[in-house]
Amino acid sequence: MKFYKYVAVLLALCFLPGITWAEDVASVKLEATQIAERYSKSIVDVSTTIRYEFGAIEFGGSGFFIDESARLLTKAHVVSDPFEERGNASHLASLNVESGVKCWVVVGDQRVEKKYADLLTMFAAGGMTPASYEYWVVMGNRKYKAELVGSDKYRDVAMLRVLDIERKDYEPCKLGNSDLLKVGEEAYAYGTPFGLSKTFTSGHVSALHRYIDMNYVEDFIQMDTPINPGNSGSPLINSNGEVIGINAVVARGANNLGFAIAINLVSVEKLAKNGVVKIGYLGAEVML
Repeated sequence: MKFYKYVAVLLALCFLPGITWAEDVASVKLEATQIAERYSKSIVDVSTTIRYEFGAIEFGGSGFFIDESARLLTKAHVVSDPFEERGNASHLASLNVESGVKCWVVVGDQRVEKKYADLLTMFAAGGMTPASYEYWVVMGNRKYKAELVGSDKYRDVAMLRVLDIERKDYEPCKLGNSDLLKVGEEAYAYGTPFGLSKTFTSGHVSALHRYIDMNYVEDFIQMDTPINPGNSGSPLINSNGEVIGINAVVARGANNLGFAIAINLVSVEKLAKNGVVKIGYLGAEVML
């Protein structure tokens, strides 16, 4: 008799308003407006200043908070010396040259906008070793100093920690599982294209597991969600409000043909613990 009473109570609970099972919660889809509102305090502009003997260069991208320790993810090339390979631009800088991307050159009190292509001769001459790096995070009318926690140049991902920010002023993003993605799913980008902070765009996942020969280790999500220069480091978000990728690059000359690093490829724990993520090689093969 007691058994039937327990069953009756369980069935009654199932139909009570407000009671849902874990599977139902996980499958709830959010409206685009809900996602934009939820993460309005999660998305930041990332600015990097590298000082050299001649002066400094300034450039940046996007980023997003991932935990309550004020740590955020962005792209490694957003926080790295773009001309680290002396005599040549790095692969990412080469893409910037081809795309006509600009950065700021600061000499004394003068701040001039220049294309990466204009800097190639200067850096190819050598002797341009960085003297210092500065990282800043901008949220609305607030600007915060940040420090580099870790960098993974093989996957082009980096982690920053924002200093002196109060917990009420930011909201961490929820990281999802990119292995569960399906072609055709909705995908949203939230970043700073061309310096336009908190730009929200929508589209769909076009293909999975793309290899585009940009990083040492690759697993790209292809999408038609519009992204542009400045979106590097911004999150790609699914309809459940979970980050499933980090926006990386858009194909030149194409309409809405972009790529994001699958979030499962990011070693968050290693970035936080080791600072620099390294990969091992076995012959010519990369060991993940």
